[in-house]
Amino acid sequence: MMLYFARALAAAVSDGTTISFLTTADSIAQLWKAGALLGNLRFVEVVDGLPAPSGQMPMLPPPRRMELFMVAAEAGGIRHRLEGAQASGGDARVSCVVGDAFVWMAAEAVAATGAPWVPVWTAASCALLAHIRTDARRQDVVDQGTSCTSE
Repeated sequence: MMLYFARALAAAVSDGTTISFLTTADSIAQLWKAGALLGNLRFVEVVDGLPAPSGQMPMLPPPRRMELFMVAAEAGGIRHRLEGAQASGGDARVSCVVGDAFVWMAAEAVAATGAPWVPVWTAASCALLAHIRTDARRQDVVDQGTSCTSE
């Protein structure tokens, strides 16, 4: 979903603006194969937390890959690559960052650039509601004196 948005944004601007799409090396390789390129859309590799390839890469299930990515992102992987993308842009500056709201650490990375961060929720709206209401639901359980343990 984020790639579709980035491609639409890149196609809509014609004033020399470059759109940087931060993603993992594996995703970039797949995008190159698929020909998902536009002249002003560049891909910037973000550390995914996977071990460096040494011969045969072990297949990890998607939940484990996501866990490793989140750990790497929290350790500064997104901040580092955003700073690198900005530096490689010469006189260009980061004017706005649109990102998946689930990758919340991007907000911290963007704050250092002084640009706004626009979080996009790519999952279903019911999942967003569940996340927003989690604390309230926990409080409801505490207020009712109900135990959350199973017997």
